[in-house]
Amino acid sequence: MLNLEELEELRQRRLREVSQQMQEQQEERLEAEQAERQMLLRKLLDTQARERLTRLRLANPRLAERAEAAVVYLYQAGQVAEPLSDGKLRSILERLAQKRETRIVRK
Repeated sequence: MLNLEELEELRQRRLREVSQQMQEQQEERLEAEQAERQMLLRKLLDTQARERLTRLRLANPRLAERAEAAVVYLYQAGQVAEPLSDGKLRSILERLAQKRETRIVRK
């Protein structure tokens, strides 16, 4: 019969195994989603736009992610009939990069 220490050790080991499996599954799912997104972007952007997005990802990853999300959203909304040109991507980036001006009015 197992004593309490051995039982607790078995429980902790099983918990670590399950936790590791869940983490691996989550990583695999994220990698699959990222691969699917990249494949979709390859279809939705022309060569120059893809190059611009790649360079942007190096300089400003957060803005690149927002731009990718905007392009995917446009596709899902049915607003993209042909691959987006570099100019169209630039206009999307300009809209995303605009800083909102905050005005504080004291009374």
